[in-house]
Amino acid sequence: MALFNTSNVLFLVWHHPHGRVDGFRFYFLHLIFALPHSKNQQDHHMISADIKAYNKKLVKNSQAICEPLAAIIDQELKATENKIWHAHPVWFIEGNPIVGYQQLKDCIRLLFWSGQSFEEDILQAEGSFKAAEIRYTDASQINAKDLKRLMKKARDIQWDYKNLIKRKGKLERLVKAGSKSK
Repeated sequence: MALFNTSNVLFLVWHHPHGRVDGFRFYFLHLIFALPHSKNQQDHHMISADIKAYNKKLVKNSQAICEPLAAIIDQELKATENKIWHAHPVWFIEGNPIVGYQQLKDCIRLLFWSGQSFEEDILQAEGSFKAAEIRYTDASQINAKDLKRLMKKARDIQWDYKNLIKRKGKLERLVKAGSKSK
């Protein structure tokens, strides 16, 4: 007899003493109970399998940068969707791209779609919209405290990239309930 637990379900596996046919034993699987998801389990978010696969395909130095970036992003941006978008890992809030990273020739670029509005010296403007970036060549350059601050700003300060095409290239600032627009 054995007990095992998988995904909040406890099973009992046992062998019936008369459970033999042609020398094979029959084992019985009995569901003992299923636990409801706790609030913490519902809030816990996972990095998508596609992003994990993307990271595994990178050279070791780039993996050493991307894996902690993904972990910090995922930890700080709970209740977001993450997936490979335009061939790179990206996190979204309600369909709006927030942050992502990609392998460039000589570095990893961490891109915040609304980063120019964060008023952060560590970010460099990227492109003609509101995006800003940090580039990493080594994992030792990652500052978790800075990234956590940036993730909070990424959640709170958003430009509506989701509807950029519908608005014919015009970006509008999204305003969270209870906050003032700048």
